[in-house]
Amino acid sequence: MALLFQAGYLTIKKITIANRKETFHLSYPNKEVRDSFLTYLFGEYSQKDIIFSSRFLKRINEWVKAGDMNGFIEEIKSLFASIPYHIFIGDREAYYHTII
Repeated sequence: MALLFQAGYLTIKKITIANRKETFHLSYPNKEVRDSFLTYLFGEYSQKDIIFSSRFLKRINEWVKAGDMNGFIEEIKSLFASIPYHIFIGDREAYYHTII
């Protein structure tokens, strides 16, 4: 996440404050960066082809827009389940954080 932010792939679009808690809303700075991320980086991070990536991202987007967190979580679980065992990094969660 830090790499994406520092490299300019993500930008802070809005900050909201509720109950003394700040929430940062991240997004892509422009359409070209968004398209590049979805076309190249997501596939590299997830080690999936562009067809899988596009379908996965579309389903995630639908779950979020519908407010269906159970569907969203199941979709994430399916992504994690599809990660090849040989790239598992012990007990560290960093790899999974990078994918998300």
